[in-house]
Amino acid sequence: MGLRRLLDGPRAAGGRLYFPTGRYLTAPLVLRKAGVGIELGPGALLQHPAPSDPTALGASSAQGDARGGSPPPPPPAGRCSDAAFLTVAAPHTYLGGRGGTFDTNGFAGHSLCIADAANVTVESALFRGSASWSTHIFRSRAVTVRGVKLFSGADGFDPDNSQQVLL
Repeated sequence: MGLRRLLDGPRAAGGRLYFPTGRYLTAPLVLRKAGVGIELGPGALLQHPAPSDPTALGASSAQGDARGGSPPPPPPAGRCSDAAFLTVAAPHTYLGGRGGTFDTNGFAGHSLCIADAANVTVESALFRGSASWSTHIFRSRAVTVRGVKLFSGADGFDPDNSQQVLL
């Protein structure tokens, strides 16, 4: 069963999807169900395929560039302005795990997008490899990030239009 199906399926009513030590390749993931989380065990690597891989799963920007004089419209609910490897768009969500790594692997977007979410905890993990700035927190409330290391191609955290963000 694919990761997307596990995260979005009818049994995804809560709880954490745990990844033990190992390497797990996946396309971008969106957490849409309340109370669902991802926990990485020590040495676990959740990784986007390399962009140079001919079988890599591509993702385009969530919004095209704006041409003309008017500003672009805001992104739809549950989305950031650019694509992300992991998107959290639900309340009461958890991402983390001691010794685990979320590897964007050169993906042309954010490592993490938290959009239109509330009560989100991100802790004790490494986020690396985004070709863009790492983490966009957008239109969200009560987001706590602790014990996280970021290595990205540009910037770190960008809390945007959000409240009660603890970094």
